[in-house]
Amino acid sequence: MASVLENFCTASGLKINLEKSKFVVSKGVPSARIEQLEQTLGIEHTPRFKRYLGIPMFHGKAKIADFHHVIDRINDRLATWKGRLLNKAGRLCLINSVVTSIPLYSMQSLWLPQAVCNRINQASRTMLWAKAGSSQYWSLVGWNTVTRPKEFGGLGIRESRQVNISLIGKLIWDLLHSPQKPWVKILQAKYLHGASVLQAKKGNGASQVWNSIVKASPICDKASFQSLV
Repeated sequence: MASVLENFCTASGLKINLEKSKFVVSKGVPSARIEQLEQTLGIEHTPRFKRYLGIPMFHGKAKIADFHHVIDRINDRLATWKGRLLNKAGRLCLINSVVTSIPLYSMQSLWLPQAVCNRINQASRTMLWAKAGSSQYWSLVGWNTVTRPKEFGGLGIRESRQVNISLIGKLIWDLLHSPQKPWVKILQAKYLHGASVLQAKKGNGASQVWNSIVKASPICDKASFQSLV
């Protein structure tokens, strides 16, 4: 591994920041072996990764706590506006620019727990209907109507789960339509073995990205992919 890192630096002209780097090991690796790896690599061991490039690195089933940073960012951004007098048009603009945009980075590769989607939707409803300085409100229009496109009588607010599915659907599209992409080749070789992603199933020890793709696959409009299967 040390040789691989060194060759990468030589070939790319980049330098790895070892102080910011961590490594994990499989279960059962003795502490003496871990210390030896730390000395050889110059990289510190960690029992688990928390986040990488802003994406939570979790093991097992995703939990609400894994996405607290997303919910906290939304609440922090909205808190600065709650005391201000905004009309409905201003609130709608704030919802579309803040509430529904902050989770997009996580949504494009991970299936968010339903409770997290519910909290994001709740933040949108509270911002839209609640009076300044209060979190209580009466919904004057049903949520299903509010989330319709404007040309169909809605307000164009994006429902969190549907956005999550559509973003993961882009990965499914690439798995069908862009086999030349390196990440597509890796997933196809590891999980599909020549099969179509539309018939993909979860596997033991599969990554959270792959599990997210498997969840979204049957929900996506199969007719849109049929010509590519």
